[in-house]
Amino acid sequence: MLATTVSWEIYEELRTLDISDTSISDVAIVQRKFRLGQAASWARWGNTRHDLAPITADNEDEFQSLAPMTTSVVFLGLNWGGTEVGKDIKDWQNFHTKGSKGDLRLMKSLPAALDEIPHEKGVAAPAPYMTDVFKLAPTRTAKDLKKKTKEDHNLVQRCAGLLQAELEICTRGNNGVPPLLIAFGNAAYGWLSDKDGPFASALSRVYRDTPCRIEKIIHAVAPKPNIVRTEQLISIFKKHF
Repeated sequence: MLATTVSWEIYEELRTLDISDTSISDVAIVQRKFRLGQAASWARWGNTRHDLAPITADNEDEFQSLAPMTTSVVFLGLNWGGTEVGKDIKDWQNFHTKGSKGDLRLMKSLPAALDEIPHEKGVAAPAPYMTDVFKLAPTRTAKDLKKKTKEDHNLVQRCAGLLQAELEICTRGNNGVPPLLIAFGNAAYGWLSDKDGPFASALSRVYRDTPCRIEKIIHAVAPKPNIVRTEQLISIFKKHF
């Protein structure tokens, strides 16, 4: 069965979903408005890791001119890296940051595997949706994030609820079928697969009676050859498609 490609309506719903949170203690974040498009993206790159043209559309006509995208597969990083939120975050900039070695590795690792996603012959393979497990919670390391969750006891619950809403949109964009989730690294995978955690509860509400499909590949910042990630991803796609 061919992978379902997203419509303009789903693309826009994901991009414009309000993820602002007035309960966050970080003043630099709580005073600003954020939309999901500033924290998510699609697995397609242009000539550079920060070229957003292949995934950006401001209206339906522009969207129709883009190569297909899909929410049948969702890639998940852990959170924004660093300690501060950028001042001018463009839509779909996440995973496409200039100067990021991890984003460069993704650019060189992922596209070669996407042909394994069932799609029409002669048409580009659809670019999967990309997001983070934790939104509006920048930290340098997974250890720092763990500390932040202890300082802000509602952070995990808030982000789990947001991920649920996000994946429900992705499910509707995939003809009602919940997506295959692929985590970047052990930390993201651990939060998603913890059977007793808030994320498991959120995922159970998305998947309902359907088994939740969660896989993982090597983290983008891990200094492994790009081909290793590509081969891992090809193996996952062959398993599920």
